[in-house]
This record gives sequence, C-alpha cells and structure tokens, in this order.
Amino acid sequence: MKFATEDTVFSSMHLHLVFATKYRREVFTKEILDDLRPIFSSNLVNSLKGVSSRMIRKKNYPSIRKKLWGGALWSPSYFAGSCG
Repeated sequence: MKFATEDTVFSSMHLHLVFATKYRREVFTKEILDDLRPIFSSNLVNSLKGVSSRMIRKKNYPSIRKKLWGGALWSPSYFAGSCG
C-alpha cells in the first residue's frame, strides 16, 4: 500500500462522497472538483477532531485532564486509510 505524505499527514484513502448541489444543477467543472478534493479531506478530519475534542473536554474526564493540559486533545497530525 502506498501512502501520500504531506507535513504531518499520511494517507491512503479511497472513498466515494456524494454532495448534491441546490436544485441538482450541474455547476461543477473538472477543474473546480480537482480544487475541492484536498479541501474536503483535510477539513473533514479537522472538523471531526475539533468536534470530538470539544465534546470530550466538555465532559471534563479526570483521566484526560490529568494527562493533557492547555486545551489541546489531538496532535495536529493524522493518518487516513481505507480498504475495499
């Protein structure tokens, strides 16, 4: 399996996402879709990490509070992979 690397990210992901435009109009060109691809994957990971961090810190678990400080739960790095 080959992994793409970029700073603090290692990934090998094949997924199929479907986003429907308003009124299902055909508005995207190949150029626009190519520009959106990296934005969707990194923003998705950052969003999941941000939401999960807020939810976990809101519950104020003693085990996490004891080992992590400064308001950060996740490192900025991530690995993304898929199979099938």
